[in-house]
Amino acid sequence: MLSKPQVTIAIPTCNRGAILQQVCEALLHQSVSAETFSLLIIDNNSTDDTPQRMAEMAKQFPHFIYCVEKKAGSSHARNAAWQHCETPWIAYLDDDAKPFPGYVEALLRAIARGGCEVIAGKVVPWRLQPLPSWFCDEYESYAPAADADGYLNAKDFAIGGNMALKCEAIRRAGGFDPRFGVKGTVIPYGEETVLQIGIRKHGGRIRYAADMQVAHLAKSSRYTIKTLLKIAYLSGKSTPIIYNWHGAKEFFRLCLKIPYRLGKAIATSIRCSIQGTYAWQNCVITIAGEVCHLWVMFVGFFWLKRYGKSILSRSS
Repeated sequence: MLSKPQVTIAIPTCNRGAILQQVCEALLHQSVSAETFSLLIIDNNSTDDTPQRMAEMAKQFPHFIYCVEKKAGSSHARNAAWQHCETPWIAYLDDDAKPFPGYVEALLRAIARGGCEVIAGKVVPWRLQPLPSWFCDEYESYAPAADADGYLNAKDFAIGGNMALKCEAIRRAGGFDPRFGVKGTVIPYGEETVLQIGIRKHGGRIRYAADMQVAHLAKSSRYTIKTLLKIAYLSGKSTPIIYNWHGAKEFFRLCLKIPYRLGKAIATSIRCSIQGTYAWQNCVITIAGEVCHLWVMFVGFFWLKRYGKSILSRSS
């Protein structure tokens, strides 16, 4: 008789059957039995061979659920996942984030430790495709600072591609807002951050588990100067909306932040160039990316002040 799974690992996906299969295979080669978790695939309207590949993977997992979510968007897919979840905790993985062999064991250990509603995992690059010579690991890495007990400070959040949450905490916070995230109607980023802000408002805490590691695919198509500057721009655009900046206090902080962050970007570029760890492309990305990010944050503050209430109160 199969043992009851302790956690659900959910992977929302769309048209990445081949890479998703590799992620699933990594979950088959964990340091603990596959009976300890349930694998939940949320297919967000794939038109490739994802269904066929997952039908084969289902034969290899003791607990496997495959669902189709017709509403396009990462928030809809993530909501479908926790609504189908039959365990108290759900862990989200990107469909191009390959877990390390000790991932599930670290996840279960963090859950057993308790004292939090969200667990943030570590992300490192997955070098599967040819990358430019100037690629830096930091572009695909995530390892937040935490206090002695592992708790993140109020400004840091778990990253969506490797995080675990209590389903009850998700429910209390209202789930993932479909206006945010890929295919969102407001911005293409931030659905997991908006949710975690809501969880914290209900008293929830976020803890970092450094040994809960995944390798995130570093896509060669992403690593051009133009693409990375666009990402910086969109990230800056999202910030005032996510945090609902509109008052004099936020504006004053933003004015102080602009020279500090720009100066830091310039100093980092100079230091790393001298050390030989930065090419000219890295300097452009660091400095110009910060300019794009800060400029659109500044403009976005006034845009939100004028239009934000109607945008954020718009029905989803």
